[in-house]
Amino acid sequence: MTAKWIKTDGTITEVTPKDGVGFSLEELYEYIKHPKIPDPMVETQTLRSKGLILCCEENAMAYDLEPNNVATMECAVDVIQPDKGILGNVLICHPSQLE
Repeated sequence: MTAKWIKTDGTITEVTPKDGVGFSLEELYEYIKHPKIPDPMVETQTLRSKGLILCCEENAMAYDLEPNNVATMECAVDVIQPDKGILGNVLICHPSQLE
């Protein structure tokens, strides 16, 4: 099963966990990391309409990360604050892919 890594530049890449089963915390950090943030913190949101999980940077607003328009459009129906949109790089995966 693949997950989607959606970057702020609009790039979408299909990715799989290194072990083929679930993404480790370290792997999640690699997908959401940003040079502005020295210690990333993963926030997860359930995308109920899709049965998937959105993994993003918890402090994206505090660090004023770039908007991720592609992720916002893809997840708009499920995002808690759709008027603010999703910020930073994100990983969208199946719940079974989180360790």
